[in-house]
Amino acid sequence: MNSHHFLAGTMEITISDDGIVSFEETKILKQVTLADFVDNLKSIKPLSTGFLPNGCILYHREGAKSTYVFEETPQIRVLNWMHRSTNTVTPYPISMPFIYWILKVQDKNVVSIRGRASMVPVRDMNQKLLCMGLPNFYDGGQGEMCRGSTRVTLGDNIHSSIRKAVNDLWDTNWNGDLSVDLPGPRDFEDWAEKTIVDPLYWTKLKHEPCRTNWDTFGGLIESD
Repeated sequence: MNSHHFLAGTMEITISDDGIVSFEETKILKQVTLADFVDNLKSIKPLSTGFLPNGCILYHREGAKSTYVFEETPQIRVLNWMHRSTNTVTPYPISMPFIYWILKVQDKNVVSIRGRASMVPVRDMNQKLLCMGLPNFYDGGQGEMCRGSTRVTLGDNIHSSIRKAVNDLWDTNWNGDLSVDLPGPRDFEDWAEKTIVDPLYWTKLKHEPCRTNWDTFGGLIESD
């Protein structure tokens, strides 16, 4: 289909052969000199992440802070429960859904750790996430992970050492210092018993939705 174009000030008028007239207005948002424009282009440096760590599905950098998102596929994890009364630890096999660790790094230090869950793979920045349903997190399981006085410092190869940091998160001693509603089972022991009976018990879990702005990767990246 052919069309005819006319300019009237900032307005572009298009007349198609079938008699439809379209009006489109252009607007100048900003004006800079050619020299400044060229200098700005020169200042933009390409970002090369290199090989990202195994399981890292998302990397975001803004200024001096980087965000890594790791995906853990459904599986049975052995989690250690710390009994405060006896100061003993019991390992429990726990059936888990898709788990996502969101770590923020600045100056080779992990400054924030959050955990989220999902019943399906998350492949969209605005796809809704669920609460992880585990203790050791502030704000009823939605906030940052409590690390006590532990400081996670990464080595020179940040990509490699942050993968190890994620693995170490699973080896923490979980406890009831920060209360949270588990996604169905009464406690870790009940969760383990149900897992032994049905390894796919994670499909029956009822993870709570997260609050607005903390329920998507996009919102979590913008937080803090």
